[in-house]
Amino acid sequence: MTNSITFYAEDILDCTIPELMTGYGYFKECAEFKNEYETHLKHFMQMQPKFGAQFTVSGTIWMSSEGPRPQLECMRLQAGTTARCVNDEELLERHFDTTADASFWRGTGISEGFERIPQHCYLHLFHLDYHRSIWVHVQNVESYLYKPQLRDKLVLPHAHRELIDILTADRNFLMEDIVEG
Repeated sequence: MTNSITFYAEDILDCTIPELMTGYGYFKECAEFKNEYETHLKHFMQMQPKFGAQFTVSGTIWMSSEGPRPQLECMRLQAGTTARCVNDEELLERHFDTTADASFWRGTGISEGFERIPQHCYLHLFHLDYHRSIWVHVQNVESYLYKPQLRDKLVLPHAHRELIDILTADRNFLMEDIVEG
């Protein structure tokens, strides 16, 4: 068991079960929540296999603590700030089987549902500033867009600029910007 909820007599006075559960962060599924989950899952399935791709993240990140029994620590990035990260999913070699045997539920009279296992939609990324692995929910992740015009800010000989153009032209990967713009 990873989580338990305990109710006391004073907790349930003048309160419905959904209200109690909402207080603990559990919500009854509705069409809006389902659509939001489906959107997150779609983004997750697009981003997860892109090993080495760069992303910018905002909001909340999870990072493993140091030590013999590491725990996940929640860190909130300051509002309006982002961090650059690289997809590090390949190191985990994760494979997802989202199908489930619903025969138990069918035997209890429930005729539909329970065929799919929900996904958590967290990406395993490498934080380029902290030099550590982090977990970030896809709602806080955006693809990093390389800005070719930033090369004009570099103080480099012309030959080096040509090399940068060659390295970044017609490639399926993104280069880290040297100068933030």
